[in-house]
Amino acid sequence: MMLPAEPKKKKIRNWLIAVVVILLYIWAFAGVPFAGVKENVGQIVGSIFYGLIHPDWGYVYTGDGEDLISLMIETVAIAFVGTFCHRF
Repeated sequence: MMLPAEPKKKKIRNWLIAVVVILLYIWAFAGVPFAGVKENVGQIVGSIFYGLIHPDWGYVYTGDGEDLISLMIETVAIAFVGTFCHRF
């Protein structure tokens, strides 16, 4: 079963959009100064991965309202309230 060929105008439009987006990214990143990789980047990346593998479970629930569980519940509640308010 053969699919119908995409119209030529649509192909040109899609390519033009892709080129514009690529040029926009190049223009945006051209203004970002790059001073090279810092000397302590290995230590920082190692600390990040260590924290991902060995999380501090003391932050999950502390009972004071500023812990991970309480803040996640608050975030879901805000999402429900926002969805409810948008409905009306």
